[in-house]
Amino acid sequence: EDLPELKEGEEDGECVILGTSFHTVSFLGDGTLEGLTIRQRGSGKWFGVHCASGSPVIKGCVLDGATSSCLGVCGGATPAVNDCTIQHSFTGCGVCVFDGGLGTFEGNTITDNSRSGVEASGEETSVTLTNNAIFKNHGDGVLLCDKASCTMTGNKVYNNWHCGVEARDEATLTAEENEVTANNFGVLVGRQATAQLTGNTVHGNFFTGIDVSKRNKDKEDDEAVTTIANNSVKYNLECGVKLWFDAAAKLDGNTVYANLQEIKLTPRSRRHVEYGKVGE
Repeated sequence: EDLPELKEGEEDGECVILGTSFHTVSFLGDGTLEGLTIRQRGSGKWFGVHCASGSPVIKGCVLDGATSSCLGVCGGATPAVNDCTIQHSFTGCGVCVFDGGLGTFEGNTITDNSRSGVEASGEETSVTLTNNAIFKNHGDGVLLCDKASCTMTGNKVYNNWHCGVEARDEATLTAEENEVTANNFGVLVGRQATAQLTGNTVHGNFFTGIDVSKRNKDKEDDEAVTTIANNSVKYNLECGVKLWFDAAAKLDGNTVYANLQEIKLTPRSRRHVEYGKVGE
């Protein structure tokens, strides 16, 4: 009775795998899921799909709710997740990558999850996000922490409750040509995280567009440098770019206007900031 049930869904042609007392699908090696709806229900905190090793392919599936995160990746697993809908986690994230998990995520819709849309944590954890729509999640759109790294290209990240993208605790973020709009904060980089932000559109966030701070007095001599280049930062309701708590940043070729305040620097941050060309 502990095995998941395979049954017809409510919609014509839908095939649903429903798990009630463990992870619904666990990958301990390679394999493929395509065109299925995966749900996890019942007591405890379990993933809809758990990738613990191997290089599984998950394509065109709907990961619809789990008592933890809809998709969990760890232990060096390198899934390729394409064209999926990942939604409705009850207590966790849409995608949770941790303890050395890896993976590529392309063309997915990640929405309405209890915490962040995508969360990556751990020193050897690394994810690549390409052309995903990440919106209406109850935490961040994308959260990086504890030395995790992430490369983001061409994603649309909007209407998330906290940040569109947040990197903290020595995480590393590379973000190019993403649209980050209508979140409370657009991009937040803090607590010794580093970021390369290039060619992004950061518009219409409720507080700051790009917010950078060091915020770690235990490592006062270390420099966590963020490069902000060729971005369009407009219509944010507090600051376009805010640099504070000894933030070290390089600004070059950005277009920053029509914010309540264009660029805000605290006195301790001014000495660490380098300016290049300012966009017209």
